[in-house]
Amino acid sequence: MREGVVRRAALSVGCAALLAGCGSATAGEPVASEHARPSTVEPSTSAAAEYSLAHLCDLLSPEESSSMGGGRAGKKGNALNDGHEICAWADEMNLLIGVQPDMRTHGGNKGPNITNKPVTVGGMAAVLSHQTKPFVLCQVLVNLPSGNLYSAGAGPLSRGEGKYDPCELAMRMGELTVPRIKDQ
Repeated sequence: MREGVVRRAALSVGCAALLAGCGSATAGEPVASEHARPSTVEPSTSAAAEYSLAHLCDLLSPEESSSMGGGRAGKKGNALNDGHEICAWADEMNLLIGVQPDMRTHGGNKGPNITNKPVTVGGMAAVLSHQTKPFVLCQVLVNLPSGNLYSAGAGPLSRGEGKYDPCELAMRMGELTVPRIKDQ
């Protein structure tokens, strides 16, 4: 039981750190870490706001997130190191979406046990960044035309290990959400 709690905490902290660490670390160097401050998010009322970077938790519907092993309700948070917005859906999988103003992928996350592959998401060039240790996390990193870095990622929690392919989920999340974003 304790191992599952520790793994979940490490994954949550690590996922948030990776959303902020794109291109900032090299092998053997520490990656900047952060902690998310989750809060319950109320659904937006206007159709325009539903598909805005200002409302990350509205980019996935409860049905979409739960079909990918995430919780039905997204929890909005801010990175402590730079305040960038994130939203997480957690159940069997930890699904994460984040946006960092004025950031670029720089080819993906750097470090040991991380592989990066160029992909296309929503008709845009992107990077699929897959980390295997100390926890599993796969995320799609997209340089938006506005100059913002958008990321959609997935990592298994203890209950979801072996049930889902995190890279398949990250790609699916990207394909669902990137075309929806009106303020790219």
